[in-house]
Amino acid sequence: MKLYLPAFSLKILPEVTFLLLLFLFPLFGFLIYRGAGMEPIFALGLFCLVFIAYRCICIWKNEEHIVLPHYLIIYGVFVVYAVVSNIIVDPQAFLDEGLIKVLYSNSILLTFYGLFIVENTVFPRYWLNIGVKILGVSLLLGAVVSVIQIKDPLFFARNIYVKGLTFEQLVEYYNSHGYESTARIRRFLTGYRNSIFSYINLASVGIDGIAIFSLLIAIKTKGKFQILFFIILSGLISFLSSSRWIMLNFLIVASQSVWLSKNKVSGILQFVVYGFGILTLLTIGLYVIGFDIEGFIENRLMSESADTRFLAFEVFGRVFPENPIFGTGGTDTELMVELLGGQSSQIHVGYLKLFYYYGLIGGVLYIGFLGAFLIRTWKMAKVSNYWGGFFALFAFAMINLTLFELSLFYYGLMLAIIFANHFYREEKQNVNMVLANKKNF
Repeated sequence: MKLYLPAFSLKILPEVTFLLLLFLFPLFGFLIYRGAGMEPIFALGLFCLVFIAYRCICIWKNEEHIVLPHYLIIYGVFVVYAVVSNIIVDPQAFLDEGLIKVLYSNSILLTFYGLFIVENTVFPRYWLNIGVKILGVSLLLGAVVSVIQIKDPLFFARNIYVKGLTFEQLVEYYNSHGYESTARIRRFLTGYRNSIFSYINLASVGIDGIAIFSLLIAIKTKGKFQILFFIILSGLISFLSSSRWIMLNFLIVASQSVWLSKNKVSGILQFVVYGFGILTLLTIGLYVIGFDIEGFIENRLMSESADTRFLAFEVFGRVFPENPIFGTGGTDTELMVELLGGQSSQIHVGYLKLFYYYGLIGGVLYIGFLGAFLIRTWKMAKVSNYWGGFFALFAFAMINLTLFELSLFYYGLMLAIIFANHFYREEKQNVNMVLANKKNF
């Protein structure tokens, strides 16, 4: 049996390297953090800066045009507005960070880098096919690690805890000492599981994990068994994460076949039946391995943390009128902290916090960017019949109903858009070839 490998040109080495970096990012994140102590997102940001320079040189040498879709232009304006606002409000923080670090660590800037690369790079089809297999394996590993973390919460957990203590001892340690723990530690101690995404950031398990899930189940060459397998794997990761927003986004992405089917009633009935069957199997499996299902329902699904969302509207109504046009420049005012009164760490509705931070100008710009991006991705999906990118982006848009996350600089999201662009270009080429053949006849 011979292994087929295409003729490899060094000319595509940067593109292949970038793809492999994204496909293997959980592993890269682990290695870069444990080896160099550097945030994986920052390392990816540095690589993107170098890659952008390379792509610009290629575009100039080949006399090509830089691709700037409307959504990216709108976002570029938002980037300038947000960064300038941050500098004006807190210039000392900018000076302390330094220009170089800001260029590879500012999440708003990093999003622009990622989207610029995605729109201005054509990636080899062979390596995209390889990547699909890698992502399938990573989803499987993610589910396995999530299950292991039920019994051993310290397994593959980012090493920021007191060494030598068990999970139970850590809980007792932080409770007895009354230390102000970080958000990562608080989430860890209350039962959140980040699976293989632990070394990236706190939201990665939900944003990257769901985007990869959306990417995989939307590929038309995947059979029903494979799709069902991916649904089970992603369901395990999502529900064991203990985050309700991740569970909601899982259901949104998993139901994409319902909204795309011609017979919606039949599609909904099938989704309910299959969903009930999968949920039953997952429940039985989790019970067998010792997962505390009753505690999960009581402490997570039925917890009173939703009250912080109602508080967010109340606080926003008090603080927004102070700076309605320009916002606070990305900083929390004393009045906001006072009104929260320790009941929450922030305004826990992302779109409200967006307008609080950047005012009507910044808020409208960002909403305009996200809306234009969704519309463009939807139109592309209508042509290619590949909906993985649209549903991944739609799931991200849903996040800010409960969380605050403006950055799209996530490897799963970038891959979902890369695949959306790839299938769109492929379909357009096929249509053009058919039209050209008809003309010849």
